[in-house]
Amino acid sequence: MYTGKKSREVMLGSGLFLIVIGIALLCFIALDINPNMLVAIPIVVMLIGALFLFLSYTRKKLVWMYFLGYFLTSSGLFSLIFCFGTFELSMKNLWPMYVILCGLSYFVAAVQVRKRLSVSAVVPAVVLIVLGGMLLCFSLGIISVSLRYFVAHWWPIFLVLLGFALIIIYAYMQHSNKAEDSDSKVIADSDEDD
Repeated sequence: MYTGKKSREVMLGSGLFLIVIGIALLCFIALDINPNMLVAIPIVVMLIGALFLFLSYTRKKLVWMYFLGYFLTSSGLFSLIFCFGTFELSMKNLWPMYVILCGLSYFVAAVQVRKRLSVSAVVPAVVLIVLGGMLLCFSLGIISVSLRYFVAHWWPIFLVLLGFALIIIYAYMQHSNKAEDSDSKVIADSDEDD
């Protein structure tokens, strides 16, 4: 039984390693670029992320380990794509993408460990994704005013967005509680019939 678990872990680790190396090689071949040190850094970050994913799948089911695995892997992939000059923008314009990736990574990690949506997974993830999206709009020039002016004059919009988020979370929790209550009532009714 131990050897079966060990061989599955080796298979998972090998699969993660091959995916990272395969993505890197596909980028080299597709974009006809010679590897250099600047390109090696995102690959190392992706490999560290794959290592955290391997450890979280095989050892401890901890949110922060899954988060680091997903975040490092996705940000390494984004950096690798950026290194190849795929975007016509500079990192000065695209840095908020890392905030969005952070929010997405936390959401996926929290839901994966807890096996359900929870307030502690949704609220921080939504805040990071919305914040990253807004910062991206400012850095790309989609919103033409400065961030300082926008925050000084339109800060109540953050209260409105937070209020909507809390109401949506409340509605979801009410719905999931009703579903759980009806399931437990059905089970209790079937027990009484016996």
